[in-house]
Amino acid sequence: MILSISQLQAATHGAVRLEQTESGIRFWRMTEEQRQYYLDRGDEMHIRNSHHSAGVRLAFWTNSRSLTLSAELWPDLSGVGSGFDVCEDGVLIAHLGGEDKEIKGLGVELSEGEHLVEIYFPWSKGVTLQELCLDDGATFVPHHRKYRLLSFGDSITHGALATHPSLTYTERLATLLDADLDNRGIGGDHFSAGLAELEPVENPDIVTVAYGTNDWSHWGACFDEECPRMIKNLATRYPDAEIFVISPIWRGDWDRKGSMERRLPELYQTICEYASPYPNVKVINAWNFVPHLPDFFGDGHLHPNDLGFGLYAECLYREIVKHSKLFRS
Repeated sequence: MILSISQLQAATHGAVRLEQTESGIRFWRMTEEQRQYYLDRGDEMHIRNSHHSAGVRLAFWTNSRSLTLSAELWPDLSGVGSGFDVCEDGVLIAHLGGEDKEIKGLGVELSEGEHLVEIYFPWSKGVTLQELCLDDGATFVPHHRKYRLLSFGDSITHGALATHPSLTYTERLATLLDADLDNRGIGGDHFSAGLAELEPVENPDIVTVAYGTNDWSHWGACFDEECPRMIKNLATRYPDAEIFVISPIWRGDWDRKGSMERRLPELYQTICEYASPYPNVKVINAWNFVPHLPDFFGDGHLHPNDLGFGLYAECLYREIVKHSKLFRS
């Protein structure tokens, strides 16, 4: 059976809107107002990156023994991160697609009995889903996690350079927290107060904010305005949420002063000062969350690979649980 748009909507997480088009169903993770925000700033890379399906996930229970997927991928980026991950009961069992613009009828064999199936969309592509098929007569029950996680950030939050979209730090963190994820990460971005003002998510349980490395490298002139404004916007808009601002992880060229005339690790203390007026905001020092070695980075110095992302997520999870009221017994 081919899943209908209403079934897909019920099982979709991380998309603000599904749009029926002639070629299939498009999944949008940002609103038109958020995309216009980047367009107004005059940065074509940011508006292009806002079209990507980072953080979009389908989750449902089914007893189907097969799953078949056809999709068109918008050719923004290619290579790593361009495929779909399929997980069964939390275990990655298939990676569909890659560099091709279209995926036609790629299938996955599922285990006997009813299982939780999750399909993670590629972080580096926009997606038009043409068909998602299960066995005729198979059960289909959408699945929702206990909490909701809203994540802002730059390319590392976006997912670059993960090979598997299910293994980015945001997706791993969301799984550990038992939270459905809304990913607002944009490659190349910096602290962006206006983006928070346009956020459609009403009641997230946890909000993470992970900027700073781009601010330090080349956007330093706006850091001391945008960083405190964004923290204030989020703290006042979400007074009941637990907000965690994450300072930058290590990068290979950290031992210079960048555009801010200070070394990258020094941003932690500055962010702490800007967050200090708000009791629902906690700053996490992530400097040592990923080993300071090229083997843990997809490009050797800046963007973690799947291994580095896993360590990042585990460290971040421990810090969040340590300070979160949600996980106190």
